[in-house]
Amino acid sequence: MAGPVPGKVSVLQVADWDSVGSAWNTLVDVGGRVDFNFNLDKTEIDAGHMDIDDGWGAFLDGRKNASISGTVRYIEEDDGQVILVDNAFSDGEEILISFSFDDPAKHEGEETEETVLLAIGFVTNINPSPSDEDVTNMSFTIRVNGEVDEDLLEA
Repeated sequence: MAGPVPGKVSVLQVADWDSVGSAWNTLVDVGGRVDFNFNLDKTEIDAGHMDIDDGWGAFLDGRKNASISGTVRYIEEDDGQVILVDNAFSDGEEILISFSFDDPAKHEGEETEETVLLAIGFVTNINPSPSDEDVTNMSFTIRVNGEVDEDLLEA
């Protein structure tokens, strides 16, 4: 039985759109990561008005939405962080996000059930926090626009 997944082996990569080649640029790691969170929410639809006479509320699955948030040690030259910052200042551009809670490279040649998930989204928040006596951290939030799927680009 597998135990808890150590956070230090998780992967977060981003790529921006190459408008000249009309394709996604190569995914690059977001360096200096302290943490990242995948937030998945699902709305619920009240179905209590249906033919249910047991006195209990009833609900149906609604739409899903997701975001990815995290913190990095700010590294000005880090390609992944540059994409996040540039996207936060862009108008209407999206980025490709690839993430996994385990590093697939760690299991090269092994059969594993770990899934690398892909999504398209845009940066909704960056918050650099310079400190007088410590490194600069930067928090970020990426709003996922559409589905999260391991086969997203194979369509």
